[in-house]
Amino acid sequence: MSHIDELIKKHCPDGVEFRAIQEVARILRGVRVTKRDLLVDGKYPVVSGGTGYMGYIDNWNRESETITIAQYGTAGYVNWQVQRFWANDVCFSVIPKEGLIDNRYLYYVLLNKQQYLYEISNRNAVPYSIEREKILSTRIPVPHIEVQQEVVMVLDTFSKLKAELEAELEARRVQYTHYRSTIVDELERTAPLEALASVGTWYGGGTPSKSRYDYWNQGTIPWVSPKDMGGIEIVETEDHITEAAIKGSATKLVPATSIVMVVRSSILDKVFPSAIARIPVTLNQDMKAVVPRSGLLPDYLTQVIRCRGDQILKQARRSGGSVASIETAKLMAFKIPVPALDDQRRVAEMLGRLDALANDLRIGLPAELKARRKQYEYYRDRLLTFQEAT
Repeated sequence: MSHIDELIKKHCPDGVEFRAIQEVARILRGVRVTKRDLLVDGKYPVVSGGTGYMGYIDNWNRESETITIAQYGTAGYVNWQVQRFWANDVCFSVIPKEGLIDNRYLYYVLLNKQQYLYEISNRNAVPYSIEREKILSTRIPVPHIEVQQEVVMVLDTFSKLKAELEAELEARRVQYTHYRSTIVDELERTAPLEALASVGTWYGGGTPSKSRYDYWNQGTIPWVSPKDMGGIEIVETEDHITEAAIKGSATKLVPATSIVMVVRSSILDKVFPSAIARIPVTLNQDMKAVVPRSGLLPDYLTQVIRCRGDQILKQARRSGGSVASIETAKLMAFKIPVPALDDQRRVAEMLGRLDALANDLRIGLPAELKARRKQYEYYRDRLLTFQEAT
Protein backbone atom coordinates (compact mmCIF):
# COMPACT_ATOMS: atom_id res chain seq x y z
CA MET A 1 0.00 0.00 0.00
CA SER A 2 2.84 2.44 0.85
CA HIS A 3 4.35 1.99 -2.62
CA ILE A 4 1.01 2.88 -4.22
CA ASP A 5 0.78 5.94 -1.99
CA GLU A 6 4.24 6.96 -3.13
CA LEU A 7 3.27 6.54 -6.78
CA ILE A 8 0.13 8.62 -6.25
CA LYS A 9 2.17 11.40 -4.60
CA LYS A 10 4.62 11.26 -7.50
CA HIS A 11 2.17 11.13 -10.41
CA CYS A 12 -1.08 12.51 -8.95
CA PRO A 13 -0.09 15.07 -6.27
CA ASP A 14 -3.27 17.11 -6.83
CA GLY A 15 -5.64 14.13 -7.00
CA VAL A 16 -6.70 11.59 -9.61
CA GLU A 17 -8.54 12.47 -12.79
CA PHE A 18 -12.00 10.96 -13.18
CA ARG A 19 -13.18 10.33 -16.73
CA ALA A 20 -16.27 8.88 -18.42
CA ILE A 21 -15.70 5.31 -19.59
CA GLN A 22 -16.36 6.43 -23.18
CA GLU A 23 -13.18 8.54 -23.00
CA VAL A 24 -10.97 5.54 -22.19
CA ALA A 25 -12.75 2.53 -23.68
CA ARG A 26 -15.15 1.30 -26.34
CA ILE A 27 -18.11 -1.02 -25.84
CA LEU A 28 -18.85 -3.53 -28.59
CA ARG A 29 -22.01 -5.56 -28.90
CA GLY A 30 -21.68 -9.19 -29.93
CA VAL A 31 -23.17 -11.11 -32.85
CA ARG A 32 -26.23 -13.30 -32.45
CA VAL A 33 -26.02 -17.08 -32.34
CA THR A 34 -28.93 -19.34 -31.36
CA LYS A 35 -29.19 -22.67 -29.60
CA ARG A 36 -29.31 -24.34 -33.01
CA ASP A 37 -25.79 -23.09 -33.67
CA LEU A 38 -24.33 -24.69 -30.53
CA LEU A 39 -22.10 -27.77 -30.82
CA VAL A 40 -21.63 -30.58 -28.31
CA ASP A 41 -17.88 -30.59 -28.97
CA GLY A 42 -17.50 -26.89 -29.77
CA LYS A 43 -14.14 -25.31 -28.94
CA TYR A 44 -15.08 -21.76 -27.94
CA PRO A 45 -17.62 -20.73 -25.27
CA VAL A 46 -20.56 -18.48 -26.14
CA VAL A 47 -20.96 -15.62 -23.65
CA SER A 48 -24.52 -14.34 -23.58
CA GLY A 49 -26.73 -12.61 -21.00
CA GLY A 50 -26.17 -14.94 -18.05
CA THR A 51 -23.36 -15.57 -15.58
CA GLY A 52 -22.22 -18.77 -17.30
CA TYR A 53 -21.81 -19.97 -20.87
CA MET A 54 -24.71 -20.41 -23.29
CA GLY A 55 -22.82 -23.30 -24.90
CA TYR A 56 -19.94 -23.80 -27.35
CA ILE A 57 -19.28 -23.28 -31.07
CA ASP A 58 -16.24 -23.65 -33.36
CA ASN A 59 -15.63 -19.95 -33.91
CA TRP A 60 -14.72 -16.88 -31.87
CA ASN A 61 -15.13 -13.11 -32.24
CA ARG A 62 -13.32 -11.85 -29.13
CA GLU A 63 -9.81 -12.37 -27.82
CA SER A 64 -8.92 -13.77 -24.41
CA GLU A 65 -8.59 -11.38 -21.47
CA THR A 66 -11.66 -9.39 -22.52
CA ILE A 67 -14.04 -7.69 -20.09
CA THR A 68 -17.70 -8.53 -20.66
CA ILE A 69 -20.90 -6.98 -19.32
CA ALA A 70 -24.24 -8.74 -19.76
CA GLN A 71 -26.67 -6.50 -21.68
CA TYR A 72 -29.80 -8.56 -21.01
CA GLY A 73 -30.76 -11.23 -18.50
CA THR A 74 -28.30 -10.71 -15.66
CA ALA A 75 -27.97 -7.15 -16.93
CA GLY A 76 -24.85 -5.37 -15.70
CA TYR A 77 -22.98 -8.54 -14.72
CA VAL A 78 -19.20 -7.99 -15.12
CA ASN A 79 -16.86 -10.85 -16.02
CA TRP A 80 -13.29 -11.50 -17.22
CA GLN A 81 -12.97 -13.98 -20.08
CA VAL A 82 -9.76 -15.99 -19.82
CA GLN A 83 -9.93 -17.50 -23.33
CA ARG A 84 -11.10 -16.60 -26.80
CA PHE A 85 -14.90 -16.68 -26.98
CA TRP A 86 -17.95 -15.79 -29.02
CA ALA A 87 -19.76 -12.70 -27.73
CA ASN A 88 -23.47 -13.13 -28.39
CA ASP A 89 -25.66 -10.16 -29.29
CA VAL A 90 -26.71 -9.62 -25.64
CA CYS A 91 -23.09 -9.44 -24.45
CA PHE A 92 -21.10 -6.20 -24.29
CA SER A 93 -17.32 -6.36 -24.66
CA VAL A 94 -15.36 -3.52 -23.05
CA ILE A 95 -12.24 -2.67 -25.04
CA PRO A 96 -9.78 -0.16 -23.46
CA LYS A 97 -8.22 2.52 -25.63
CA GLU A 98 -4.51 1.77 -25.88
CA GLY A 99 -2.26 3.84 -23.65
CA LEU A 100 -5.10 5.36 -21.62
CA ILE A 101 -6.09 2.61 -19.22
CA ASP A 102 -4.86 -0.83 -18.22
CA ASN A 103 -7.28 -3.57 -19.25
CA ARG A 104 -7.07 -5.48 -15.98
CA TYR A 105 -7.35 -2.25 -13.96
CA LEU A 106 -10.53 -1.36 -15.86
CA TYR A 107 -11.92 -4.80 -15.02
CA TYR A 108 -11.34 -4.27 -11.29
CA VAL A 109 -12.92 -0.80 -11.46
CA LEU A 110 -16.02 -2.18 -13.19
CA LEU A 111 -16.17 -5.10 -10.77
CA ASN A 112 -16.07 -2.61 -7.93
CA LYS A 113 -19.04 -0.86 -9.54
CA GLN A 114 -21.01 -4.09 -9.95
CA GLN A 115 -23.86 -3.02 -7.68
CA TYR A 116 -24.07 0.37 -9.38
CA LEU A 117 -24.34 -1.30 -12.80
CA TYR A 118 -27.21 -3.41 -11.51
CA GLU A 119 -28.89 -0.28 -10.18
CA ILE A 120 -28.72 1.62 -13.49
CA SER A 121 -30.12 -1.32 -15.45
CA ASN A 122 -33.82 -1.51 -16.27
CA ARG A 123 -35.20 -3.88 -13.63
CA ASN A 124 -38.79 -3.31 -14.76
CA ALA A 125 -38.19 -4.92 -18.15
CA VAL A 126 -38.38 -8.67 -18.81
CA PRO A 127 -35.63 -9.63 -19.26
CA TYR A 128 -33.60 -7.02 -17.38
CA SER A 129 -31.49 -4.79 -19.64
CA ILE A 130 -28.80 -2.12 -19.44
CA GLU A 131 -28.11 0.66 -21.95
CA ARG A 132 -24.65 1.00 -23.45
CA GLU A 133 -24.84 4.79 -23.09
CA LYS A 134 -25.36 4.53 -19.32
CA ILE A 135 -22.23 2.43 -18.99
CA LEU A 136 -20.21 4.73 -21.25
CA SER A 137 -21.21 7.82 -19.27
CA THR A 138 -20.15 6.28 -15.95
CA ARG A 139 -17.21 8.19 -14.46
CA ILE A 140 -14.25 6.23 -13.10
CA PRO A 141 -10.85 7.11 -11.59
CA VAL A 142 -8.00 7.02 -14.11
CA PRO A 143 -4.71 7.48 -12.26
CA HIS A 144 -1.27 7.34 -13.87
CA ILE A 145 -0.61 4.01 -15.62
CA GLU A 146 2.06 3.05 -13.03
CA VAL A 147 -0.52 3.41 -10.27
CA GLN A 148 -2.99 1.31 -12.24
CA GLN A 149 -0.44 -1.46 -12.74
CA GLU A 150 0.50 -1.50 -9.05
CA VAL A 151 -3.17 -1.77 -8.06
CA VAL A 152 -3.58 -4.66 -10.49
CA MET A 153 -0.54 -6.48 -9.06
CA VAL A 154 -1.94 -6.31 -5.50
CA LEU A 155 -5.49 -7.31 -6.47
CA ASP A 156 -4.27 -10.13 -8.73
CA THR A 157 -2.35 -11.56 -5.77
CA PHE A 158 -5.48 -11.59 -3.63
CA SER A 159 -7.52 -13.03 -6.52
CA LYS A 160 -5.03 -15.87 -6.96
CA LEU A 161 -5.13 -16.76 -3.26
CA LYS A 162 -8.92 -16.72 -3.34
CA ALA A 163 -9.04 -18.87 -6.48
CA GLU A 164 -6.68 -21.44 -4.96
CA LEU A 165 -8.86 -21.72 -1.85
CA GLU A 166 -12.01 -22.02 -3.98
CA ALA A 167 -10.44 -24.84 -6.01
CA GLU A 168 -9.34 -26.69 -2.89
CA LEU A 169 -12.76 -26.28 -1.30
CA GLU A 170 -14.52 -27.50 -4.45
CA ALA A 171 -12.31 -30.60 -4.49
CA ARG A 172 -13.26 -31.26 -0.87
CA ARG A 173 -16.97 -30.91 -1.68
CA VAL A 174 -16.65 -33.34 -4.59
CA GLN A 175 -14.89 -35.80 -2.27
CA TYR A 176 -17.62 -35.42 0.37
CA THR A 177 -20.40 -35.92 -2.19
CA HIS A 178 -18.72 -39.05 -3.55
CA TYR A 179 -18.17 -40.49 -0.06
CA ARG A 180 -21.77 -39.78 0.97
CA SER A 181 -23.09 -41.46 -2.18
CA THR A 182 -20.90 -44.53 -1.56
CA ILE A 183 -22.26 -44.89 1.99
CA VAL A 184 -25.90 -44.56 0.89
CA ASP A 185 -25.31 -47.01 -1.98
CA GLU A 186 -24.11 -49.58 0.55
CA LEU A 187 -27.09 -48.94 2.83
CA GLU A 188 -29.46 -49.55 -0.09
CA ARG A 189 -27.93 -53.00 -0.51
CA THR A 190 -28.07 -53.94 3.17
CA ALA A 191 -30.92 -52.03 4.88
CA PRO A 192 -34.71 -52.21 4.44
CA LEU A 193 -36.16 -49.70 1.96
CA GLU A 194 -39.14 -47.49 2.79
CA ALA A 195 -41.17 -45.11 0.64
CA LEU A 196 -40.94 -41.46 1.68
CA ALA A 197 -44.70 -41.51 2.34
CA SER A 198 -44.07 -43.67 5.42
CA VAL A 199 -41.06 -41.88 6.94
CA GLY A 200 -43.08 -39.33 8.93
CA THR A 201 -45.81 -36.71 8.98
CA TRP A 202 -45.96 -34.52 5.88
CA TYR A 203 -46.85 -30.84 5.70
CA GLY A 204 -47.73 -28.67 2.72
CA GLY A 205 -47.36 -24.92 2.47
CA GLY A 206 -49.48 -21.89 1.70
CA THR A 207 -49.04 -18.18 1.20
CA PRO A 208 -51.09 -15.65 3.18
CA SER A 209 -52.75 -12.90 1.20
CA LYS A 210 -50.34 -10.07 0.39
CA SER A 211 -53.28 -7.70 0.70
CA ARG A 212 -53.55 -8.52 4.39
CA TYR A 213 -50.80 -6.28 5.73
CA ASP A 214 -51.32 -7.52 9.27
CA TYR A 215 -50.26 -11.02 8.14
CA TRP A 216 -46.75 -9.77 7.40
CA ASN A 217 -46.17 -6.59 9.40
CA GLN A 218 -43.91 -7.29 12.38
CA GLY A 219 -44.23 -11.03 11.85
CA THR A 220 -42.01 -13.22 14.03
CA ILE A 221 -42.72 -16.72 12.73
CA PRO A 222 -40.12 -17.96 10.17
CA TRP A 223 -41.62 -18.50 6.71
CA VAL A 224 -39.56 -20.72 4.35
CA SER A 225 -39.48 -20.23 0.60
CA PRO A 226 -37.02 -21.50 -2.06
CA LYS A 227 -34.70 -18.52 -1.49
CA ASP A 228 -33.94 -19.83 2.04
CA MET A 229 -32.65 -23.18 0.76
CA GLY A 230 -28.95 -22.49 0.30
CA GLY A 231 -27.47 -24.96 2.79
CA ILE A 232 -28.10 -28.11 4.80
CA GLU A 233 -29.65 -26.24 7.75
CA ILE A 234 -32.33 -23.58 8.18
CA VAL A 235 -31.73 -21.53 11.32
CA GLU A 236 -33.37 -18.31 10.09
CA THR A 237 -35.51 -17.16 7.17
CA GLU A 238 -35.66 -14.00 5.11
CA ASP A 239 -39.41 -13.52 5.64
CA HIS A 240 -41.67 -13.87 8.69
CA ILE A 241 -45.42 -14.01 9.17
CA THR A 242 -47.76 -13.46 12.10
CA GLU A 243 -49.91 -15.87 14.09
CA ALA A 244 -52.94 -14.35 12.37
CA ALA A 245 -51.51 -15.47 9.03
CA ILE A 246 -51.36 -19.08 10.20
CA LYS A 247 -54.99 -18.95 11.24
CA GLY A 248 -56.00 -17.22 8.03
CA SER A 249 -54.30 -19.45 5.46
CA ALA A 250 -53.48 -23.04 4.55
CA THR A 251 -49.98 -22.89 5.99
CA LYS A 252 -49.27 -24.49 9.39
CA LEU A 253 -46.46 -24.30 11.92
CA VAL A 254 -44.06 -27.17 11.25
CA PRO A 255 -42.04 -28.46 14.24
CA ALA A 256 -38.26 -28.11 14.44
CA THR A 257 -36.10 -30.91 12.96
CA SER A 258 -38.42 -31.26 10.00
CA ILE A 259 -36.86 -31.82 6.59
CA VAL A 260 -37.95 -29.11 4.17
CA MET A 261 -38.00 -29.56 0.38
CA VAL A 262 -38.70 -27.38 -2.66
CA VAL A 263 -41.48 -28.85 -4.80
CA ARG A 264 -42.16 -26.00 -7.24
CA SER A 265 -39.50 -23.63 -8.59
CA SER A 266 -37.36 -23.01 -11.66
CA ILE A 267 -34.35 -24.27 -9.67
CA LEU A 268 -35.82 -27.77 -9.91
CA ASP A 269 -34.51 -27.81 -13.47
CA LYS A 270 -31.07 -28.45 -11.94
CA VAL A 271 -31.24 -29.45 -8.26
CA PHE A 272 -33.66 -30.72 -5.62
CA PRO A 273 -33.02 -28.47 -2.59
CA SER A 274 -33.66 -29.93 0.85
CA ALA A 275 -32.57 -28.92 4.35
CA ILE A 276 -33.25 -29.61 8.01
CA ALA A 277 -35.11 -26.85 9.86
CA ARG A 278 -33.54 -26.38 13.29
CA ILE A 279 -36.44 -24.12 14.29
CA PRO A 280 -40.23 -24.31 13.96
CA VAL A 281 -41.20 -22.85 10.56
CA THR A 282 -44.07 -22.22 8.22
CA LEU A 283 -43.88 -22.97 4.48
CA ASN A 284 -44.87 -21.11 1.36
CA GLN A 285 -46.85 -22.86 -1.36
CA ASP A 286 -43.70 -24.06 -3.17
CA MET A 287 -42.50 -26.17 -0.23
CA LYS A 288 -43.20 -29.45 1.56
CA ALA A 289 -41.79 -30.76 4.82
CA VAL A 290 -41.72 -34.05 6.68
CA VAL A 291 -41.34 -34.59 10.43
CA PRO A 292 -39.60 -37.97 10.85
CA ARG A 293 -41.47 -40.67 12.72
CA SER A 294 -40.13 -42.35 15.84
CA GLY A 295 -37.11 -44.50 15.06
CA LEU A 296 -35.91 -42.30 12.22
CA LEU A 297 -33.28 -39.64 12.96
CA PRO A 298 -33.85 -36.22 11.30
CA ASP A 299 -30.15 -35.72 10.50
CA TYR A 300 -29.90 -39.13 8.90
CA LEU A 301 -33.03 -38.55 6.80
CA THR A 302 -31.68 -35.15 5.71
CA GLN A 303 -28.39 -36.64 4.51
CA VAL A 304 -30.11 -39.41 2.54
CA ILE A 305 -32.61 -37.09 0.84
CA ARG A 306 -29.85 -34.65 -0.10
CA CYS A 307 -27.73 -37.52 -1.40
CA ARG A 308 -30.56 -38.80 -3.58
CA GLY A 309 -31.73 -35.40 -4.84
CA ASP A 310 -30.78 -36.13 -8.47
CA GLN A 311 -32.66 -39.44 -8.41
CA ILE A 312 -35.72 -37.81 -6.84
CA LEU A 313 -35.73 -35.24 -9.63
CA LYS A 314 -35.41 -37.94 -12.27
CA GLN A 315 -38.30 -39.93 -10.81
CA ALA A 316 -40.66 -37.22 -9.61
CA ARG A 317 -40.15 -34.04 -11.63
CA ARG A 318 -43.27 -33.17 -13.59
CA SER A 319 -42.84 -32.93 -17.35
CA GLY A 320 -44.19 -29.82 -19.05
CA GLY A 321 -45.56 -26.74 -17.32
CA SER A 322 -44.17 -23.22 -17.19
CA VAL A 323 -42.40 -23.79 -13.85
CA ALA A 324 -40.66 -27.03 -12.84
CA SER A 325 -42.43 -28.95 -10.08
CA ILE A 326 -42.46 -32.28 -8.24
CA GLU A 327 -45.33 -34.75 -8.52
CA THR A 328 -46.41 -35.54 -4.97
CA ALA A 329 -47.35 -39.18 -5.64
CA LYS A 330 -44.00 -39.93 -7.24
CA LEU A 331 -42.13 -38.14 -4.46
CA MET A 332 -43.97 -40.20 -1.85
CA ALA A 333 -43.18 -43.41 -3.74
CA PHE A 334 -39.42 -42.77 -3.75
CA LYS A 335 -37.65 -45.31 -1.53
CA ILE A 336 -34.74 -44.76 0.86
CA PRO A 337 -32.76 -47.15 3.12
CA VAL A 338 -33.77 -47.18 6.81
CA PRO A 339 -31.14 -49.08 8.84
CA ALA A 340 -31.10 -49.66 12.60
CA LEU A 341 -31.03 -46.58 14.82
CA ASP A 342 -27.36 -47.03 15.79
CA ASP A 343 -26.37 -47.19 12.12
CA GLN A 344 -28.43 -44.10 11.36
CA ARG A 345 -26.66 -42.23 14.16
CA ARG A 346 -23.22 -43.36 12.99
CA VAL A 347 -23.88 -42.35 9.38
CA ALA A 348 -25.45 -39.01 10.35
CA GLU A 349 -22.53 -38.07 12.61
CA MET A 350 -19.92 -39.11 10.06
CA LEU A 351 -21.55 -37.30 7.14
CA GLY A 352 -22.35 -34.30 9.34
CA ARG A 353 -18.67 -33.84 10.16
CA LEU A 354 -17.69 -34.12 6.51
CA ASP A 355 -20.41 -31.70 5.45
CA ALA A 356 -19.19 -29.17 8.04
CA LEU A 357 -15.61 -29.43 6.75
CA ALA A 358 -16.85 -28.78 3.21
CA ASN A 359 -19.57 -26.19 3.82
CA ASP A 360 -19.64 -24.72 7.33
CA LEU A 361 -18.62 -21.05 7.08
CA ARG A 362 -17.58 -21.07 10.74
CA ILE A 363 -14.72 -23.57 10.46
CA GLY A 364 -11.87 -24.77 8.25
CA LEU A 365 -11.55 -23.94 4.57
CA PRO A 366 -15.02 -22.35 4.21
CA ALA A 367 -14.22 -19.96 7.05
CA GLU A 368 -10.80 -19.16 5.59
CA LEU A 369 -12.30 -18.54 2.15
CA LYS A 370 -14.96 -16.28 3.64
CA ALA A 371 -12.24 -14.27 5.39
CA ARG A 372 -10.14 -14.07 2.20
CA ARG A 373 -13.14 -12.80 0.22
CA LYS A 374 -13.78 -10.07 2.78
CA GLN A 375 -10.09 -9.14 2.78
CA TYR A 376 -10.03 -9.02 -1.02
CA GLU A 377 -13.17 -6.84 -1.17
CA TYR A 378 -11.75 -4.53 1.51
CA TYR A 379 -8.50 -3.95 -0.38
CA ARG A 380 -10.29 -3.65 -3.72
CA ASP A 381 -12.53 -0.91 -2.30
CA ARG A 382 -9.58 0.83 -0.66
CA LEU A 383 -7.22 0.62 -3.61
CA LEU A 384 -9.84 1.93 -6.02
CA THR A 385 -10.87 4.89 -3.87
CA PHE A 386 -9.06 8.03 -4.97
CA GLN A 387 -9.27 11.72 -4.21
CA GLU A 388 -10.57 13.41 -7.34
CA ALA A 389 -8.46 16.15 -8.85
CA THR A 390 -10.07 19.58 -8.66
